Amino acid sequence: IARVDAPKSPALATQIAFSPDGELLYVGVRGDNSSGVATVSVKSRKVVASLEKLHERSHPYPHSLVVSPDGKRLLEGNQDQTGLVLDTAQLGRRN
Repeated sequence: IARVDAPKSPALATQIAFSPDGELLYVGVRGDNSSGVATVSVKSRKVVASLEKLHERSHPYPHSLVVSPDGKRLLEGNQDQTGLVLDTAQLGRRN
């Protein structure tokens, strides 16, 4: 068991999902002024990339994260009842 600190402070991790190879952890984050998805290296326990303000409405936050079996896409289901398909290359995925 290892501790991984929140990507921003103050922030709340709303959802988490591992990459298929277990090297990365995708974290849905809700902060005071923004929300989005952060990518954490499991090995270093540090944030390697993040995407913020993914939605136009004020303060929506990720309710679900699902990684495709090939690890190339991340589906983010949001509080505002929308979903986004994200390219994991933008989230630190090394292909």
